[in-house]
Amino acid sequence: AYLKGHTKAISALALDPSGIRLVSAGADFFLRFWDFSSMDKSLQSFRSMEPTENNLIHTLEWTKAGDKILLAANTPQVQVLNREGLKQMETPRGYQYTTDMTHTTGHIHPVTRAAWNPADSMSFASCSQDATVRFWDLENHKKHRDLIKVKTEKGLNTCKPLCMNFDETGQNLVVALDDGAIQVFPTKGPYLKPTIRITDAHAPTTNTSHI
Repeated sequence: AYLKGHTKAISALALDPSGIRLVSAGADFFLRFWDFSSMDKSLQSFRSMEPTENNLIHTLEWTKAGDKILLAANTPQVQVLNREGLKQMETPRGYQYTTDMTHTTGHIHPVTRAAWNPADSMSFASCSQDATVRFWDLENHKKHRDLIKVKTEKGLNTCKPLCMNFDETGQNLVVALDDGAIQVFPTKGPYLKPTIRITDAHAPTTNTSHI
């Protein structure tokens, strides 16, 4: 069977833990919701929406409980939706003219990846082309909780995170950078430098898509 709805290539997919509900995003900028428990022979999605106008969605991720969806697109802000697609929160956009990222409330350049903390369904992390990784709490989302400024082995702010993910315990965050390096940070800090750095994991400028 084929699920038809998007008019352009699929950019992200996520199936909830129960296997009942699927969300899909495409290069048509639309997000579609599919429910296999109520779907009839027409195999149509039950909801279609454009959550980030004219921006490609690259990240969709359910919580372990299947009650919330993390959504990141080619914008500085991350959204959290409920099962029906209603927005529950959105991270703030930082002030783009601030040079020290510590003093911004959110990302100032497009987010490249977002991920739930597997050990805490009320928190997640995001990384961005502004060379930062930010930790967020759902209960206090007006500003990031903590921030990592990623740097090269020489301590320069010239590399950008392409993707990241938590380990299965939620105690460590692994970040892939555009200089080819992979860095590992403890989720609760300190963040001054990574605990593990693999300098030549990939060739410089490699577009690492997942980790």
